[in-house]
Amino acid sequence: MRNLCLTLLAAAAILPAAASAQPAKPQARQCFLSRDWRGWKAIDDKSMYIRTGLNQIYRIDFSAGCPGLTSPNAHLITTSRSDNICSALDLDIKVSDLQGFSTPCIASKLSRLTAAEMAAIPKKLAP
Repeated sequence: MRNLCLTLLAAAAILPAAASAQPAKPQARQCFLSRDWRGWKAIDDKSMYIRTGLNQIYRIDFSAGCPGLTSPNAHLITTSRSDNICSALDLDIKVSDLQGFSTPCIASKLSRLTAAEMAAIPKKLAP
């Protein structure tokens, strides 16, 4: 009986705190339209920045690297699975060289940069 009373008291103390706690808000999806893609710049062979619209920059990370991405003659071939690009799954990116050979690059992460992150990009890497 004593254990039951202690359990009920503990539950009574926890319930008001749990009821007043705000549920975590999911982060809003940061999407852009495929037609708003304005330019790109490779960071290295595993990631790149893209500019969309007038003042948004996204970072794309590739799961296994993307050979040829940093080549001065690299040419992107992009196909989107949707007009709205909201995640790495919406991207289909290949890098082509001057001879026309293309290598698929598997995007694993798409991140919209904050104003502070955009300001921190070195000029040579700005898309």
